[in-house]
Amino acid sequence: VVFIKGKCDLCRQCSDILKSVIGDRYQECKEVVLSNLGLGSAGEAALVALSGLNALPIVFLNGKCIGDDNNIRQLYRNGELKNILRKASLVPIEVGERIPSEQIQITEWSVEKKSWLTVTMDSAVFFGAKKVVLFGVPGAFTPTCSDHHLPAFVSAWPSLLGAGVDLVACIAAQDVFVLRAWSERHQAQGKVVMVGDANGRLLRAMGLLVDASSSGMGWRARRFAMLLHDGEVRTVKVEPGRGLEVSTPTALMPLLAAYDMLSLPCDPEALGAP
Repeated sequence: VVFIKGKCDLCRQCSDILKSVIGDRYQECKEVVLSNLGLGSAGEAALVALSGLNALPIVFLNGKCIGDDNNIRQLYRNGELKNILRKASLVPIEVGERIPSEQIQITEWSVEKKSWLTVTMDSAVFFGAKKVVLFGVPGAFTPTCSDHHLPAFVSAWPSLLGAGVDLVACIAAQDVFVLRAWSERHQAQGKVVMVGDANGRLLRAMGLLVDASSSGMGWRARRFAMLLHDGEVRTVKVEPGRGLEVSTPTALMPLLAAYDMLSLPCDPEALGAP
């Protein structure tokens, strides 16, 4: 929430900085013009007293004050603003960045042992030294995830491997027991590796955790798909709404078909890929 005055250059400049970092998702933030609420100087005085700052604009994030115009400018200059906003899932991980180091649970079906094997390991280690398609789903057994998203990657698994992918993985802010049952329901064993991030630590670190409490679902993964090579993000596609368009295998295949991920230096779209 950004508290501003009706006509204030500092307020506008502060909003512009936030917009430049957050991008389109700034529309999810709230700009509160105190004069429009009829609060005027009394409202400003109350906010100043509450925050311990001197004047508007004042920015709150998840109920905590992160600063005024001077603070936001300083955080922007030293690069900390993006990190703060990413933890609030307002800024997703970007091309060229490395996948964060967090503890995750990996559950895979062992053909040899004919049973599930689950290990806890560091995400940077697990996704390193290989070419990976990682997609995130809000929830196992939910309609779009079950009817379309997971089945699409199960069907596309041979094509993805044929295009040079070493691993196809699905991550959700859920425990591995739920993910196992879901995998079995869709016959994804041996094809899609399930990654349990029940506490949402990796998803939060990537800026891909969303509060779905209003729907009774708590914290969930945003719907996305990304290409990783040796732990580095080569492209990441996050669904802007509730649909399923940019994070499908169909959307990723042209990138894999057109570029060798071993030599790909940046986002394929920046190079004119379809």
